[in-house]
Parts: sequence; C-alpha cells; structure tokens
Amino acid sequence: MVLMQLCSPPGLESTAFTLMQSSGTIGSVLGRNLEYSLMARCGVNPALGYDGFQSFAKMAVAVLVWRGVTAALLIGWLLPPLRRLLKADTDHDSDSDIRSEPSMSQIRCDDDGPLLVE
Repeated sequence: MVLMQLCSPPGLESTAFTLMQSSGTIGSVLGRNLEYSLMARCGVNPALGYDGFQSFAKMAVAVLVWRGVTAALLIGWLLPPLRRLLKADTDHDSDSDIRSEPSMSQIRCDDDGPLLVE
C-alpha cells in the first residue's frame, strides 16, 4: 500500500486505493466463479464427501496448466509494453531537472508521520 501511495500522483492516492481494492474484489469474485465451474467440469463435488474428490487430480493438472499459460501470456504480452514505458519514463526523467521520487531507503516513519531522510 505504501508503494501504491508513492507511485500515485499527488492528491489521487484515495482514487488509486479505490481502484486497487475494486480490482482485487472483481478478481476474487471472477476467480471463485471460475474455480467452481472448473470443479463442476472436472467432476469434483465436495457434497459427495470422499467420492466427490475422485477426479481431483485431473482438476489439479488443469489448474497447473491454466496458471502456466496465464504466466506465459502475461510475460509475453504485458511485460514488453511495460518495459518500453519504463524505458521511456527513465529517459524522460534523465532529461528533466525535476528531482526524482525518494526511494524507500530515504523514507522513515516517525510519530509525526513519514519523513524524508536525505
């Protein structure tokens, strides 16, 4: 949460927090619904007790493949644009006279709140 506050534009911290929380809630609901449909598709039924978990291994393999494919897609599709943005932002920051944001090692908390340590 501290990193989110440091990375959001000044004055928009609460908006960034709201977006972060709502995306987590939406992701949680979608993930849970997908889990239940995957359980039904693989024939896992907890209501049947022990007999309902006979095809649990099939579901575990499906989840493993699903997570692997998701990670591969994110690495191949999302990281290259983020690297380009980061490089462009780094190039832009080096050209300007604006002081960069403080690193986490330069910030310490006191009873009065966070302080910037030079």
